Amino acid sequence: MTPFGVRASFDVFQFVDGSRSILRSNYGFALASIDFPRYAELYLAGRLPIERLVERRIGLEDVEDAFARLRAGDGLRSVVTF
Repeated sequence: MTPFGVRASFDVFQFVDGSRSILRSNYGFALASIDFPRYAELYLAGRLPIERLVERRIGLEDVEDAFARLRAGDGLRSVVTF
Protein backbone atom coordinates (compact mmCIF):
# COMPACT_ATOMS: atom_id res chain seq x y z
CA MET A 1 0.00 0.00 0.00
CA THR A 2 1.20 3.47 -0.78
CA PRO A 3 0.67 6.46 1.49
CA PHE A 4 -2.52 8.45 0.85
CA GLY A 5 -2.24 11.01 -1.94
CA VAL A 6 0.40 9.17 -3.97
CA ARG A 7 -0.40 9.27 -7.68
CA ALA A 8 0.65 6.91 -10.44
CA SER A 9 1.05 7.70 -14.13
CA PHE A 10 1.45 5.58 -17.23
CA ASP A 11 1.64 5.87 -20.99
CA VAL A 12 -2.00 5.53 -22.06
CA PHE A 13 -1.25 4.18 -25.55
CA GLN A 14 0.96 1.37 -24.26
CA PHE A 15 -1.58 0.67 -21.54
CA VAL A 16 -4.47 0.26 -24.00
CA ASP A 17 -2.47 -1.25 -26.88
CA GLY A 18 -0.99 -3.89 -24.58
CA SER A 19 -4.47 -4.89 -23.32
CA ARG A 20 -3.40 -4.05 -19.78
CA SER A 21 -5.82 -3.58 -16.93
CA ILE A 22 -5.64 -2.18 -13.42
CA LEU A 23 -6.58 -4.55 -10.63
CA ARG A 24 -7.08 -3.53 -7.06
CA SER A 25 -5.82 -5.73 -4.31
CA ASN A 26 -6.71 -5.77 -0.65
CA TYR A 27 -5.40 -8.56 1.58
CA GLY A 28 -3.65 -9.94 -1.53
CA PHE A 29 -6.95 -11.09 -3.04
CA ALA A 30 -7.78 -13.18 0.01
CA LEU A 31 -11.40 -13.89 0.84
CA ALA A 32 -11.39 -13.01 4.53
CA SER A 33 -14.31 -15.28 5.46
CA ILE A 34 -12.57 -18.29 3.91
CA ASP A 35 -8.86 -17.55 4.08
CA PHE A 36 -8.48 -16.00 7.55
CA PRO A 37 -9.84 -19.06 9.39
CA ARG A 38 -7.55 -21.21 7.24
CA TYR A 39 -4.54 -19.05 8.15
CA ALA A 40 -5.46 -19.32 11.84
CA GLU A 41 -5.69 -23.11 11.54
CA LEU A 42 -2.29 -23.30 9.83
CA TYR A 43 -0.75 -21.06 12.50
CA LEU A 44 -2.20 -23.08 15.37
CA ALA A 45 -0.88 -26.25 13.74
CA GLY A 46 2.61 -24.73 13.62
CA ARG A 47 2.65 -24.61 9.83
CA LEU A 48 2.50 -20.82 9.35
CA PRO A 49 5.33 -18.87 11.07
CA ILE A 50 3.46 -15.58 11.54
CA GLU A 51 5.93 -14.37 14.18
CA ARG A 52 8.53 -13.85 11.46
CA LEU A 53 6.23 -11.27 9.86
CA VAL A 54 5.70 -9.17 12.99
CA GLU A 55 8.08 -6.23 13.35
CA ARG A 56 6.45 -4.48 16.27
CA ARG A 57 3.77 -5.10 18.88
CA ILE A 58 1.76 -2.13 20.06
CA GLY A 59 -0.86 -1.53 22.71
CA LEU A 60 -4.22 0.15 22.20
CA GLU A 61 -2.74 3.43 23.43
CA ASP A 62 -0.43 3.43 20.38
CA VAL A 63 -3.06 2.80 17.71
CA GLU A 64 -3.38 6.45 16.59
CA ASP A 65 0.38 6.65 16.12
CA ALA A 66 0.30 3.35 14.23
CA PHE A 67 -2.35 4.71 11.84
CA ALA A 68 -0.21 7.80 11.23
CA ARG A 69 2.74 5.53 10.46
CA LEU A 70 0.61 3.48 8.07
CA ARG A 71 -0.51 6.62 6.23
CA ALA A 72 3.17 7.48 5.84
CA GLY A 73 3.89 4.00 4.43
CA ASP A 74 5.66 2.77 7.56
CA GLY A 75 4.77 0.29 10.28
CA LEU A 76 3.11 -2.21 7.98
CA ARG A 77 4.01 -5.17 10.19
CA SER A 78 2.67 -3.92 13.52
CA VAL A 79 0.31 -6.02 15.62
CA VAL A 80 -2.04 -4.66 18.29
CA THR A 81 -1.89 -6.61 21.52
CA PHE A 82 -4.62 -6.42 24.17
